[in-house]
Amino acid sequence: MRKNSARMDRWGLIGLFLFLGAWGCAVREEGCLDVQAINFSVEAEKACSSCCQYPQLRLDLLHKYTVGDTLLNLTLNASAYPDGAGNMIRFKDIRFYISELHLLTEGGAEIGVGEELLLRKWVSGSDSLKFEVENNFALATPASLSRKVLGTFIQGGKIKGVRLTLGIGAPARDADPASAPTGHPLSPQADPLWVLGTGYLDAKLSVFPGNGSADTIPRVLEFASGGAFFQTIELPAPQVVSVAPGYHASVGLRIDYGAWFKQADVRNDSTEDLLRKIADNVKNSLAVTQITAQEN
Repeated sequence: MRKNSARMDRWGLIGLFLFLGAWGCAVREEGCLDVQAINFSVEAEKACSSCCQYPQLRLDLLHKYTVGDTLLNLTLNASAYPDGAGNMIRFKDIRFYISELHLLTEGGAEIGVGEELLLRKWVSGSDSLKFEVENNFALATPASLSRKVLGTFIQGGKIKGVRLTLGIGAPARDADPASAPTGHPLSPQADPLWVLGTGYLDAKLSVFPGNGSADTIPRVLEFASGGAFFQTIELPAPQVVSVAPGYHASVGLRIDYGAWFKQADVRNDSTEDLLRKIADNVKNSLAVTQITAQEN
């Protein structure tokens, strides 16, 4: 009887150990163990294979027009605004590209996004010329006020400002729009921003020279790829902002189109003069309103 009882106790202990071992394996939580990810898990004991999600670099555009001492919200088609000669003008369309927006840290680092975009250079009858660029593009327009997500980044820091490019630099400017993903800023537009032989336009505006309802023929201003509109600008933040690992960074960027037309006479200037005046003034029209660290 004792022998049988001892045998049962032994098997009971073995069963208990197996149960505890299985229970321990079952509750071993899998999750993201990268402290720079937004979903870093302090409870996780086992690293997941591809579940980590990283902070976004976000861009919020504020489309404005200064009239005297008043900064107005710019709207297309309806509202009229004075140009530099006092003409009341209306805008049918404004679109321009922003690319390579990077955060600048106090320590001298420059933070871009982590994704690359595979594009194809336009060559008649061929699709073999492919290249990769930093996937860091936004199409700015008052017609869309939605937040732009430029990509993800890992490195945080004390952010003192941004550096960005107006327009699209090489080699991306020579890409075939059809090679960009659907819905991407570089994908084909209903009103094209791409010209065969020269590539992407850096900006395109359609401006009514008068504010009357009878004025239905706009002046179309196209800024050719890599021309005077294309420039890299460094803008300070209102204050230094600490963006900790695992936090999104949101950049508020104000565009004052009144500055674009400060010396312009839309009714009487030649197209060449209008393009030059706008390109000269555009760098003074931009300001970073805020940079914020966001948990969600």
